[in-house]
Amino acid sequence: HHHRMMAAGIPYSDVEGARERAPETWLQWMAYWTERASFYDRLAAEADARGEHVTASAHWVRTALCHHFGQFMVYEHLEEKARAQADKVAAYRRAAPHFRPGATFLSVPAPVGPVPVVLRTPGHGPAPCVILVPGLEATKEGLHGWEWFFLGRGMAVAAIDGPGQGELADRALVPDQYVAAVSAVVDRLSADPAVDAGRIGIMGVSLGGLLASMVTAHEHRLAAAVEVGGTFDTESRWERANALSRRGHQFITKSSDEETTRKVVAQWTMAPLAGQIRCPFLVVHGELDVIVPLDQAEAYAKAVPHAELVVVPDGNHVCNN
Repeated sequence: HHHRMMAAGIPYSDVEGARERAPETWLQWMAYWTERASFYDRLAAEADARGEHVTASAHWVRTALCHHFGQFMVYEHLEEKARAQADKVAAYRRAAPHFRPGATFLSVPAPVGPVPVVLRTPGHGPAPCVILVPGLEATKEGLHGWEWFFLGRGMAVAAIDGPGQGELADRALVPDQYVAAVSAVVDRLSADPAVDAGRIGIMGVSLGGLLASMVTAHEHRLAAAVEVGGTFDTESRWERANALSRRGHQFITKSSDEETTRKVVAQWTMAPLAGQIRCPFLVVHGELDVIVPLDQAEAYAKAVPHAELVVVPDGNHVCNN
């Protein structure tokens, strides 16, 4: 996952440090990243005290990312995992006051409970807005690096944690509930004077690609959708999924064992929904993706009306390389 970590904003030197440390247990892995988080937190506090707020903000974003990857795929130490998640959220909130453009933290009422959203708008009147949907073991803070692709083009971004993710990690991910949660976010964004209600789109990454696609099939207010490295039909790739990915699905569904997990996620398919997508739909996939094989992207391109498929040569999962 080193490509994913560096794409998110983890410095190469820290990734190499983890390799040199060669942790043998998950607790050792977490300890390394907690140390790195403390290092960046200290740099941030020192910069903040000097009035160097932009520098401090960047260090606190790295603090948050270190906490995130410390708990990443750790399922045997749930108390420590939850603590790292909380530390990540706290560090990101410390960073946010000096984001340019700024960030507003929303808590959007939804049937599953309040949905946390980080909304950033370019500040020049009603702007198009892209809802950013994280995937398995991903959260809104980890999508920080994606935001610039849209903000730099005059679009607003709304990064979310849905059920089973980040601040809502204690909930099971149930697709219908996820769809309802995002529809509630669309309601909130549509009423925001900084957002052009007629130009709200969605982008999902990895498992988030599947989730964003499910939302798009039901939520026809969306003007455009993008799925990056997502699954089309979970059952069709289950045997090819690695053990950590299967364990991640067990965690996010709150299933008791792998066989139960398989039965649950067998229902996670776009096959009956793809034809309901009405808006322009972009599919981006790495040619060499071994986590979600290319045939999943080809299935989207075949089944979704108005779909455009972009295959990145030599790209790995989510094209992080």
